[in-house]
Amino acid sequence: MQMEELVSSATPESADAEQVLKLSLSEAQVVARSYDTKSQIVGVGYLFALGVVGRFDANMPTTGDQNIITVLAFWFIVILPVLLFGYVLHPTRATAPDLEKGYDERPERVLYVEPGTYKTVAELSNVAKQTNLVNELCYETLKISDLRDKKRQRFIRGLRAAAISFAVIFASQVFKFY
Repeated sequence: MQMEELVSSATPESADAEQVLKLSLSEAQVVARSYDTKSQIVGVGYLFALGVVGRFDANMPTTGDQNIITVLAFWFIVILPVLLFGYVLHPTRATAPDLEKGYDERPERVLYVEPGTYKTVAELSNVAKQTNLVNELCYETLKISDLRDKKRQRFIRGLRAAAISFAVIFASQVFKFY
């Protein structure tokens, strides 16, 4: 049976609950797919970083007093921005502030169902039927907005680190001629 058929056969009293559950299911699917994308991006970044580190190690002389300083400078200037961009992927719902304290009604959290919160389909169904959809949507919007802002701040931090790294590399290349 298709989702549209299920919705059209719904009784009026369960229509709101079904809408909440559709939103919950859709959000869960989007988040599950986003982990695939994040994993691919991090994997490519990791392979890139391994290549850069390998080339640096192969080209570095094995003798001299400057080696430890060179290695530390390399890791700080080249690898730190890569790590900062990876850090953009880290913020999760768990790092968002606890918003339940600011509510008159405690949100039921049916738009983002945590495993183990509801033990049975019947339990989730009963809670969804009694849920204040506006409160649930407001709660989730505030949580996601906080995560979006954290990701933006971390992305800008990564861009700044990359800009500083390129400036340092440029300066070191220019000063080789003097």
